Parts: sequence; structure tokens; C-alpha cells
Amino acid sequence: MTAETRKSVTIIGCGRWFRGDDQVGLITAERVAARRIPDVVVRTTESPGTDIAAELEQTDLLIVIDSARSDETHPPGTWQCIDYLAAPERVRARCATSTHSLSVDVGLKFVVNAPRRADAVWVYAIAVGDVRHAESLTSEVDQASHEVASAIVEAVRALSGRPIATEA
Repeated sequence: MTAETRKSVTIIGCGRWFRGDDQVGLITAERVAARRIPDVVVRTTESPGTDIAAELEQTDLLIVIDSARSDETHPPGTWQCIDYLAAPERVRARCATSTHSLSVDVGLKFVVNAPRRADAVWVYAIAVGDVRHAESLTSEVDQASHEVASAIVEAVRALSGRPIATEA
């Protein structure tokens, strides 16, 4: 990819610090940042509703990393990458009375109406288990965090065509 065609990339890790698995987006973003990907902005936020909207006009590719509710088909530690512009319905809305009321789904809704928006929005959703007060992730979610960080680094590398450092 030449300088003229290089896309700007912003990665936003979302979650709540000290809330067990709910901090997986924050931790995963930090793991990506540790790889020092050239020309990629990595941020973390506990206020994704407003912070995601603020990034829409600043980037060509927006990557959001967040926790997702687990269920029978998506147990804790499983993850998926959702192309939000192709399938926005795959990002579930949070309960309006939740502490996440200004959450990822709210921020992403601005994508549709933004005057200048990112060309692509990918949401990496990691199914979580325990979101009670805790400083660390459960083992299966921690493993998924490493997998997602590697997947993001590889996807960005493929877009840029440049080598990126291995795990720091």
C-alpha cells in the first residue's frame, strides 16, 4: 500500500477496568498497542458511546474491541469479527438501564448518519463470563484476548503490506 493509498486505522478497546472479563476490550487494545503498529492509533475507553462517535470522522478503518454476552453457542472465550457496515444488526443493543447505556452500540449508531464516516468498521466481540469486580480476566477470556490481538495485528499488516513486530 503506498502512502497515497494508505488507510488510517483507529483501534478502540472498550470496557470497564476492574470488572473482570468486561475489561477484555481494554486489555486487548493494550496488547495491540504493545506491537507498535506504524500509523495506527490505539485508544481505550470506558465511555465508548461518545468516544466511538468522535473517531468516525478521523479514520478510514475503525476497529472496536468489546466484550459480548456469552450464550450456549458463544461460550466465554469465543470471539468473532463483525463487519458493522455490512451487518449492524449483529451488534446487540445493551439494556437502556445498564451502566453501558452510552455503550458501543450507541456509538456505532452514529456510523450510519455521520457526514464523513469510516470506510470500514470492524467489531471484535469477545464472549465473556465473569464481570464482577476483579483485576484479571478469566483464563479462557485471557486466551481469547491474545488471539484477537494477533488477529487484529495480522489484519492491519495485510492492509498495509508492512511487517509488524511480534508479541511484545
